[in-house]
Amino acid sequence: GRISMTDGALFVIPTGPQVWSYHLDTSTAQTDTSVHAAPGAGLSLYVQSIAISTGSATAFNVFFEEGASKVLGPYYLEAVAGRGTVINFLCPKKITANTALTITTSAAIAQCVDVTGFIARG
Repeated sequence: GRISMTDGALFVIPTGPQVWSYHLDTSTAQTDTSVHAAPGAGLSLYVQSIAISTGSATAFNVFFEEGASKVLGPYYLEAVAGRGTVINFLCPKKITANTALTITTSAAIAQCVDVTGFIARG
């Protein structure tokens, strides 16, 4: 969509209108945990950013799947308490149409994962 301002400037929203976010804050290892359900026929999930951090000096990895196929990651963090990373996709990562996205993490340590994205045709 677009929004016009009174000074003549044009602002374009670079995402679809159905923005979503996922937040995980736990100390339990995750296995195929739902990040977002399938969006419906003709629609796809698009991932824009991922932020990952841990609170333990234990090696850690995380990956995202559609069904049994890894589509993002694995992303690895070394065994340093407070280690983290942020991944921003300049071109959003498209998940197969009408397919759910899940997360799996490798360790039962303090962990936080945030994912943002949007739903659009595709």
